[in-house]
Amino acid sequence: MIEQVSIVDDQGNYLEPLLVFPYDVLPVNLVRDPVPEGLYQPRWDGAKWVEGLSEDELRNRQLQNIPISEIDKIREESQMNALAIMELTELLLGGM
Repeated sequence: MIEQVSIVDDQGNYLEPLLVFPYDVLPVNLVRDPVPEGLYQPRWDGAKWVEGLSEDELRNRQLQNIPISEIDKIREESQMNALAIMELTELLLGGM
């Protein structure tokens, strides 16, 4: 079985998803906990996912109702593709 983890930078900011096996030993920049929905800029604080935007940035973004940027769209599509690949791999490998 394959699972999706998150790659983070040195400050814990989410970068992109990655597929790994459950028995893989992960370096510190890979996080097994899924990123919760509703975070504009997910950041791993070492124990949990938190909002990476400051309160002012978050308030401004919510007030302006900024449309999803092209990068956010690509990130979302990448996550969906990674999940689809994971499901197809499991199907092809018969749940190994």
